[in-house]
Amino acid sequence: MSAWDEEIFSVEANVDFLDELDSLEEDEAEQAVIDAALLAANQNPASVSEDELLNGRAAATIVAIWAGAPFSAGEVAETYPFIRNRPATVSDEAIEAATTGGAKALRRHNVGDGKDPQGRPAKGTIVEGAAADLHVLDAPSAVHLAYRPGMPLSYRTFVAGA
Repeated sequence: MSAWDEEIFSVEANVDFLDELDSLEEDEAEQAVIDAALLAANQNPASVSEDELLNGRAAATIVAIWAGAPFSAGEVAETYPFIRNRPATVSDEAIEAATTGGAKALRRHNVGDGKDPQGRPAKGTIVEGAAADLHVLDAPSAVHLAYRPGMPLSYRTFVAGA
């Protein structure tokens, strides 16, 4: 397996986590996913177990899928349809869990709100003054993001915020 979502969902601790989520009502599963991502993201790394960290990564991946990120773990989504059946709305809290929260779950603690040691906006933010690389694509829908030889999708690239 090479895709991130396939790899993260195949870890034994996360298979157990997905089984637990599958046994919950839809709204309970949604909240459990958000809670797991935020728990892993907001705790001192020494106070979070390896399984909690792994579950946080899986939860952040699920929220990213709900927010529209493409994924390749079709068999996993067949087994656990809540992964594909995103909520009607994806809350700001859920987006935080999937973006800067997901980065924090990966133990990247120089992300999110606030400033880095040099006083610049922290990594993981898209705000004025952030030194970020950003590649903007011009595609009418996510379907068009698949590799298409000869079909340029690049609209603009920003390197170090410029």
